[in-house]
Amino acid sequence: AGAGARAWPAARGSMIQGDEELVNFWEAELENAKTSDGQYQEFLAQLGSLRIAAPPLGEDDERELLAQLEAVRRRKEEMSTRRQMVQRKRARIGALQHEWTQKQDDLAAQLEALSEESQSRDLRNSDAEDCLHGLVTTNAMNDVFHIWFHGPFGTINGFRIGQLPVTHVSSNEISAGLGQLVLLISCMGDRLGFKFGPYVLMPRGSHSRIQVPSNNQDFPLYEEDSTFSLFPRKSFNEGVLALADCLSLLGSHIVSRDPSMQQPFVVNVVSRTIGQAGAEAEPLEWKQGANDEGWTKGMKYLLINAKWAVVWFSKKAFDG
Repeated sequence: AGAGARAWPAARGSMIQGDEELVNFWEAELENAKTSDGQYQEFLAQLGSLRIAAPPLGEDDERELLAQLEAVRRRKEEMSTRRQMVQRKRARIGALQHEWTQKQDDLAAQLEALSEESQSRDLRNSDAEDCLHGLVTTNAMNDVFHIWFHGPFGTINGFRIGQLPVTHVSSNEISAGLGQLVLLISCMGDRLGFKFGPYVLMPRGSHSRIQVPSNNQDFPLYEEDSTFSLFPRKSFNEGVLALADCLSLLGSHIVSRDPSMQQPFVVNVVSRTIGQAGAEAEPLEWKQGANDEGWTKGMKYLLINAKWAVVWFSKKAFDG
């Protein structure tokens, strides 16, 4: 116990000595801070009393500065003027752009209207072309001049051309049929620009004729019933022969344009007959009561040749 009492004063003395050193340290730091603060205050006082004096300007320097100032003023005015000009131009450009847009819209509307009109015109043209094609390809000759047969008789538009002992055909019907045949041959010749040699066809219905102006000849293609009861007049047979020759000339013209075509029956003006090559020919001259059947066949052959010409004419005449 005595030893412990003696150690305590020694320990307490060392603690007191440490506190004094710490106090001395902080007192030294405080003095250093006061010194630095004084220096800063002095420096600030010097800065507050410091004044920067501008160098004196000479007359030349002053004039130069004034000139620069004037130049800057003029430049400012110039820029203001240019700005105003640019604004006016911009406004003008805006107006022009608006006008151009308006015109563009108007032109677009006109273009659309023209396009619609063009389409409408194209449709009308297409319809017209279809109609024209239909008209061109229509076999008008075959419709107007219907050639067919009725028993042993050849017919054109229902009129029989021929005579048989057992079947009487009136002279009016024969004349009407020959008149239709003359009209058919004349129409095809006119459309083709073809001339029938010395002949001139006079289609006048049941009173049609064929003329030969160079010889002042006139051949009727009709007879009265009273005349048919005896022997036909020679002029009638000459007219039928001339009609057959006209059709033969037209057939030769067709063959010259289209060599692939050949007339079904050949007309022989010298022998006054019509028939196929190498076969028995039939008469074109009618001797009533003597060759009725042969003449009826000859007229049927003549109508077949006319039908052949109509078929070619309807398909090839306008091909160029």
